[in-house]
Amino acid sequence: MTALLALLLSIPAFAGDRTQVRIMRAGKDVATFKAEFATDSESRAKGLMFRKKLAKDAGMLFVYDEPGRRAFWMKNTYIPLDMLFFTKKGELVHIHSEAIPQDLTPIDPKRDDICAILEIAGGEAAKRKIKVGDRLAVEGPKGCLP
Repeated sequence: MTALLALLLSIPAFAGDRTQVRIMRAGKDVATFKAEFATDSESRAKGLMFRKKLAKDAGMLFVYDEPGRRAFWMKNTYIPLDMLFFTKKGELVHIHSEAIPQDLTPIDPKRDDICAILEIAGGEAAKRKIKVGDRLAVEGPKGCLP
């Protein structure tokens, strides 16, 4: 019992927790997703690896404490993903659509001000008409987001 309690206490509070994430334009919702948080190095490293499916309204939000350059790849990821890159102002500055499963090519918007990346099912950004310039609204750990 003590070992189980120690294990539970060692898990980061928000890793794997879910929250509602909204993509907004001109103050109105464009899209809403139920996103898992990836807020520590372990949850960020694993991301959506090894998953065989992802609901159209689900995703994973990678949140960082400081803005920086962020590059992702698709190693051990079996489903195509859209990756949405947000600045410290919560502005969507890059969309990488339909990332190829298991591709090792870095996906890098070549910016030093990325605070969060939202991974969603491949093709969902286009279907929902999400565009560069949209804003991210999230409850929960925000890291360097507003």
